[in-house]
Amino acid sequence: SMPHSKIKEVTASPVVTSLKRGLQNRGVDIMGRGSFLVSAVHVESDIDRTLEAFQNTLEVIRTEG
Repeated sequence: SMPHSKIKEVTASPVVTSLKRGLQNRGVDIMGRGSFLVSAVHVESDIDRTLEAFQNTLEVIRTEG
């Protein structure tokens, strides 16, 4: 029931773009603009690496404002 323009506004925000690019730079693709889909089974080390990339990306985004 949300208008398409509102969905685009939220998913194309500068913060979401920074998060997506930051994760991609660390080898993680969230496959979308915030939906965090995965395309394969992940073992514990994959999950740990993804969480580390997410934490590092958030730290950089916060530092850069």
